[in-house]
Amino acid sequence: MGFVVIVSNYLVQFPVEYLNLEEILTYGAFTYPITFLITDLANRSYGKKVARKIVYIGFSIGVLLTLLVST
Repeated sequence: MGFVVIVSNYLVQFPVEYLNLEEILTYGAFTYPITFLITDLANRSYGKKVARKIVYIGFSIGVLLTLLVST
């Protein structure tokens, strides 16, 4: 989860230069939905508690990386 959040935060910088979509679409839009799949699969396999922990860890990694890179 944390890895996907990091990759998505990086890829959001690059616009999709196809069919004049560079104004409204980035490559991060293709990777970020994987986080929802991870959350759903964790919920189905391990239960609500573990899925919630995975989301918190992924979110924390994303926030910390953003703070480190932006300063």
